[in-house]
Amino acid sequence: MFDRTDWKTIGTVLGRAPASCADMWKSLERRKVKKGAFTLAEDAYIERRVTEWGNKGMGLWKQLEKEMNRRDSSIQSRWTRLNMRTTDS
Repeated sequence: MFDRTDWKTIGTVLGRAPASCADMWKSLERRKVKKGAFTLAEDAYIERRVTEWGNKGMGLWKQLEKEMNRRDSSIQSRWTRLNMRTTDS
């Protein structure tokens, strides 16, 4: 029908402000993001990817966000906790 990021067109079709449509879409998308405890497999995946890529800043976390369907900030926080655990030992 139309590009889902063309909020001006979407707003016109729905009779709403473009920003309102974008905010609603983002809210709905956030509900799909995986929440809760990380599994051992996810921990291993994070550690492997960080080892492969190095800690490249936001680009790494954004890529992992797409791959793991979790928020980039929660992935980075988890990696930090895992990394602290290994340096404390």
